[in-house]
Amino acid sequence: MWGYLPGAIKTHDEAQAFIRSYTTMNFKSENMLTNDKGNKSMWANAVEAGRTCLVLSTGMVENRHINKIEKKGEPLKATEAFPYMVTMKDREYWWLPGLYNQVLDQETGELVYTFAFATTKANALFRQIHNKDNKWRMPAIPSDDVAYEWLLGNPSVQRMQEIARTQVMSKDMDFCTITKEYLTQRDANPTNYDTLPPIDLTYLNIAEELIYPAA
Repeated sequence: MWGYLPGAIKTHDEAQAFIRSYTTMNFKSENMLTNDKGNKSMWANAVEAGRTCLVLSTGMVENRHINKIEKKGEPLKATEAFPYMVTMKDREYWWLPGLYNQVLDQETGELVYTFAFATTKANALFRQIHNKDNKWRMPAIPSDDVAYEWLLGNPSVQRMQEIARTQVMSKDMDFCTITKEYLTQRDANPTNYDTLPPIDLTYLNIAEELIYPAA
């Protein structure tokens, strides 16, 4: 199940209540051991136990938020979301480093696997697309060799933190806008939006400096 559940969850009702309160489809690589308050994070047990997994991806959808314009031409605080599909130029598919947890459903006796993938600081492209509230995040995308190390190489906790922070160059990515019905239609159809400002492609002509470059 996509959406990490901690071990304390035992029933469907508890799971649904947790999902309504928390979003755990991904985790901040900086918070693998401690949360923003400095306390032990919900991911720490999985990290310490080496419960690593890989999430297969062929494309990543993020919404770019643009301020709406009032009738007089002034920007409003309210925004409109435009979905983008982002892919890798030279890779048909790639892996996202993830953590998993097994939760026993006491009502059915089923052992449910739940997971989340790591996010890192955004590159120049993702800073423009994943821009709501200036979160500036992107999925971590290691090379195939490093993905193998994450899953089967028994990496140390320090090495796991390094892998989970992996960024890739903006120039190695492709993107396009897709229809807003992608969630209901379960299909990402490319489209254009006349009112949408273009992405700044300056990064194609400069040497982009990443904080956590791909190994």
